[in-house]
Amino acid sequence: AGSASSRCITSALHDNAKFFCAVVENRLREVGIAIVNLTNPAIYLSSFADNYQYNHCISKMSLYHPTKILISKTSEGSQMHGVLERTFSSSSVNLVARKYFNETKGSLTLKQLAVDEENV
Repeated sequence: AGSASSRCITSALHDNAKFFCAVVENRLREVGIAIVNLTNPAIYLSSFADNYQYNHCISKMSLYHPTKILISKTSEGSQMHGVLERTFSSSSVNLVARKYFNETKGSLTLKQLAVDEENV
């Protein structure tokens, strides 16, 4: 019951917000998600092992109703690609080069943005 009410509260908090999401997975079906709130600038990061139906991924993303989903071009035609397109049919699923899913560069960029924010 607590979980369902948490989902309702989270959904209500995000009703007027606009989100996009980047999703990447490796061969072991470990999924990484970055959800960006474009209305109230914030980023939510998550990584986890998922099953062949991508239940974790779908549950996490469903809380935010992303308008745009970014996945790697290397995932084109994959099971994850199909699940995301079917589940989020009202969202735009875009393929981008794999080089943009770089954990080290992403981490450095987030740290730099955090430092810049403190200096504002």
